[in-house]
Amino acid sequence: MALRCRQRGAVALAALARPAESWAIPERDGVVVAASVVFASGERRHIGEQAVVEGNTRIGDAVHIGARAVVGGAPQDRRQPDAGALVIGDRCTIGDRATVNVGAGVGGVTTVGDDVTLGCGAHVGHDCTIGDGARIGKRVLLGGHVVVAAGAVVEDNSAVQQRTILTADRRHSGMIRRLGAAARPT
Repeated sequence: MALRCRQRGAVALAALARPAESWAIPERDGVVVAASVVFASGERRHIGEQAVVEGNTRIGDAVHIGARAVVGGAPQDRRQPDAGALVIGDRCTIGDRATVNVGAGVGGVTTVGDDVTLGCGAHVGHDCTIGDGARIGKRVLLGGHVVVAAGAVVEDNSAVQQRTILTADRRHSGMIRRLGAAARPT
């Protein structure tokens, strides 16, 4: 069976392992779900209008993906042309127009834990790890290989330099760059 979606007048087809009617993904204009995407066995999920879910992506149960979000997009690391994987845990909320890239290179994995919230317009770069219960605000940019500890909070409009570790003992905001083992705002 295939899920039919309209995108700029064309019809996009994505072969599904299970019938589309059991997915709780309404057919709407612009929703694209690639054949390589694997959903958890639960039935609770929502994918907003004009959202794209692609790549080697595994999505947990009760995940909400907002309108115009791009989940599983290609990594922006041009030195490693092969795409890795993306794993999203249960009960996550991915805001409208947010982007989450797959890992870069063979074996690269981007991981979003359980109960994570990504605000509207947030970007999660390749090979990031976001711990359970983390809160990422609106328009936050996470560079590649960023680690966000379980329960950490990154406030709205922040930018995090690649290869930075964010701890759960504080609220992170502003331009966050790598300083030693843990990040400190500048």
